[in-house]
Formats: sequence, C-alpha cells, structure tokens
Amino acid sequence: MEDSFYYDHNMIVEEFSFYQQLSSNTQTEVIKEVFGDFIKKFDHFLGSWEVGFRNEFVIQLYTRKYKEYDIFVQSGYDVDQISMITKGSAQMVSNEDSLFMILPEQGVFGDFNIAFNTKSMVTLRGAPQAIDNKGKPKSREE
Repeated sequence: MEDSFYYDHNMIVEEFSFYQQLSSNTQTEVIKEVFGDFIKKFDHFLGSWEVGFRNEFVIQLYTRKYKEYDIFVQSGYDVDQISMITKGSAQMVSNEDSLFMILPEQGVFGDFNIAFNTKSMVTLRGAPQAIDNKGKPKSREE
C-alpha cells in the first residue's frame, strides 16, 4: 500500500473514500506523513500554495516513468499536465530537434502552459542515461 501511495498519489482519492471524510487538519497531517519528502523536494513550486489547495494537487498526481527519448510533451500541442521530475532528468528540444536545455530533478514543466492555456514551444522527452565504459548506468557521483 505504501508503494501505491508513493508512486500513484491519486490512489488515496480513488481507493480510500475515508480521506474525504477526514477533517482538513487531519487530511493535512496524512499528506505530510505520506508525501512530506515529495513536498519538500518541490518546495520551490508548492511552498507558497495554500495548504488545502496543495493537498488536493498532491493527491491528484499520477506517477509515470519515462524511458530515454520517450516524449512527455510534444512541441506545438496543448499541455494537459504539469510534469514534475522526481528522478533523472528530461531534455527540452526545439522544433528543429536541437537539445537546448536539461530539466533536472525537481524541475517543473507545464505550469505556465496550463495557467495561460498555451501550446508547448518545446518537446520534453526523457533524457538518455549516462553509462560507464562497461555499459552500466553511472552513479550521480561520477
């Protein structure tokens, strides 16, 4: 159950109707306990939000794992989700398929597009994993 909460945040809403019956203070305590580390990682994005709104946002999150070069958002299309990078990174690529920026861990993408109902000007895709000379993924320290 813990993995479900960590990797599929909206499960707390879909599978556990008791959450909606809790007082707002108790909901906040549950969110702090279950998602406290996540909220701290994204304090730069979530930190100034009103607590009730932040709680609702967090429990509606849906976790996705992207592989190298998988596309999150296509340039020229509507952005229908906010992407929050929890592990790894993402590449921001121009219409000409030129890499021009890396969105690192704790990066957020799509908030502006959703707030202002604009199409994406870039393609956001999974970054390739760095590998060592033995073909194994490099650790972050290397």
